[in-house]
Amino acid sequence: MQTRPHSEFLKQALPLLLHDHDCLVIPGLGGFVAHPIPARFDEDKGEWVPPGRDVAFNAKLTVRDGLLEQEIRRATGCTNDAAAALIDGEVHRLREIIEAGGTETIPGLGRVYLTPSGQVGFAPESRLGERYAPPGLSRIPWVDFSA
Repeated sequence: MQTRPHSEFLKQALPLLLHDHDCLVIPGLGGFVAHPIPARFDEDKGEWVPPGRDVAFNAKLTVRDGLLEQEIRRATGCTNDAAAALIDGEVHRLREIIEAGGTETIPGLGRVYLTPSGQVGFAPESRLGERYAPPGLSRIPWVDFSA
């Protein structure tokens, strides 16, 4: 498989893969864990928020589990070794950025950065849980007629 030197496959694929998987481990970086959140009422905006999925990050989930390689092989038809090399190269570039004090945005997910303790941190996008709402569901304005 031929890849561009600065491929961003992971950045593009992570938000999409979290629709289908509850946990995505990025070897050498950490794991993104998605869990369901129920519908709720946003009192500040007077809207019902549909059910969705919240995403957390665990920097201790770093062991290669093969899921990303499988998804890359499925998308590109490459070998497992080529998929692992793609992941390793992207993680290496990402770590270089954040270890130099920068942050890296994963569109549709959030941003990763280095915490003061040297761990990889994650700040989710606002309203991230709504991104993973079932298709066709969105916020519903609610007028309170009881007043």
